[in-house]
Amino acid sequence: MQYSDFKPTEANKPTSNPDDSLDNTGIALSLTGAFSGYDLGLYFADTYVDKPYLVESNTILSYDNKSKMLGAAYNKVAGSYLLKAEIAHFDHIKYNGVSDAKARTDALLGFEYNGITDGSIGYEIAMRNIHNYSTAINIKSNGYKPEKEVQQVVRFNQSYLNQTLDLSAVLSVFGSHGQDGGSARISLDYALDDQTSVSGGIIDYIGGDNLTINAYKNNDRIFAKMSYLF
Repeated sequence: MQYSDFKPTEANKPTSNPDDSLDNTGIALSLTGAFSGYDLGLYFADTYVDKPYLVESNTILSYDNKSKMLGAAYNKVAGSYLLKAEIAHFDHIKYNGVSDAKARTDALLGFEYNGITDGSIGYEIAMRNIHNYSTAINIKSNGYKPEKEVQQVVRFNQSYLNQTLDLSAVLSVFGSHGQDGGSARISLDYALDDQTSVSGGIIDYIGGDNLTINAYKNNDRIFAKMSYLF
């Protein structure tokens, strides 16, 4: 793994990956239904979680973090609002510093308001609860994960100039009052014609009480992109 200024503890460490075999093959199933004014989805997955962990005295980064997930999602249209609710339960997640895997339940509530001409604004709050929590999880290599983590996101999208210029702004913070830090992103996407578009923006990382997130606060980014469709 190359050096990362966001995950320095994982940089340049040897990795251990699951073998490509039938036993390690993941599976994911979904059952969704669209009804009058709302839709409902049920989900199941038995796959590897995108969360490596350190083994053998913190010298090897292992990617064999496999977990079963059972979840549900509900969306309802109410006038100019889209209301949403999601829940997911993971039965087996490995963390650094503890020998036994933990179960985790994630829940999300949110809304999106589309009553703005050529625009929308939305808010989401996510809550993640680690079951049978051990204080040994609250260490640097786990990102100082608490037993109950709260993340809040505010999004604003607006189109201008006959929908050729799109503005997107996203604020994401951790903690019930945003006290743990987060990030703010603003981007513009302009369509020069039907084939060519240019985009760019900035990302500001916000420091806070979470020491891992606070360490990112000087990693602000400026980005730009040009796309051409053949």
